[in-house]
Amino acid sequence: MSEGIYTQESCRLSFAWRRKGEEVTITECIRCGERVALPETIDGAAVTAVDGYAFRERKQLVGISLPSGIRSIGRHAFYNCRRLASLSLPAGIADIRDGAFKNCEGLRRISFRLDQTGRLCMKNILYDLEQDIQCGILAEGEDGKPQERIRLVFPKNTYEYIANDAARIFHEVAYGSGYYYRQCVSERDMDYARYDELFDYASREERSGIVTWLAFCRLAYPYRLGDRARSRYLAWIRAHIEELTEMIIENDDYEAAGRLAALEGVDEPDAGRMVRAARESGSAEYTSLFLIRKRERFGGAAGRFEL
Repeated sequence: MSEGIYTQESCRLSFAWRRKGEEVTITECIRCGERVALPETIDGAAVTAVDGYAFRERKQLVGISLPSGIRSIGRHAFYNCRRLASLSLPAGIADIRDGAFKNCEGLRRISFRLDQTGRLCMKNILYDLEQDIQCGILAEGEDGKPQERIRLVFPKNTYEYIANDAARIFHEVAYGSGYYYRQCVSERDMDYARYDELFDYASREERSGIVTWLAFCRLAYPYRLGDRARSRYLAWIRAHIEELTEMIIENDDYEAAGRLAALEGVDEPDAGRMVRAARESGSAEYTSLFLIRKRERFGGAAGRFEL
């Protein structure tokens, strides 16, 4: 067994590590910058684990990418990293302990990579996080590079503890749909049919914006999406197309704008509403995009607009 200190000045990263055989465990972060990519190897051995509490309360940390060899993340490894907003996880993680991302209240986007068995390591992370979460699931594309194939939205998990004074116990009571969406995730897979069945409930319980984005993500990345669920999502999107257009422009998500403009099932009047919403937002770039895509799909002149 050996141990040491790893330093990478480019991202102000420094941490203690321990090697056993051909595997290295990161034991304690000494310092780190806002965005960090942990190394694949140290001392000629693969980095395979992050110890419990290793990155606790690193409040400057905004984004982190874990190496492909990581197999386990210990309890409270990233506890109280409140500014952490994005997380990229490799395939093959077998063990993410409870509380690994507890109180990471800024974490909104997580990228998971499927391993060869299709296993996902989503469950414990999602149960740690109460806020709205967007999960991108990547698989190997034809060019051998990882590509996002699935995008899922999990509404916030709102709950409280209700006291039963007579029995001297507390009951956890969930509100909204977030808890039930998280129930669709198992240790090994995702129940997409169950996820889609929750949409009617979510549309009654959640705010319009998160429901609209959830529906759009399922349509834009329609993995295991049945015809009935697709029809429900599409009907919602068409009824909220201005809201969705405004959300995309506000987030400056050019890729999402392209997917919306090309979405199967929207018609020419829908495309016109996208153009109007973009024009009213004051964005020449997005107005031009929607005008061009409208002309490509439905014909006619590109039109003129003034800002």
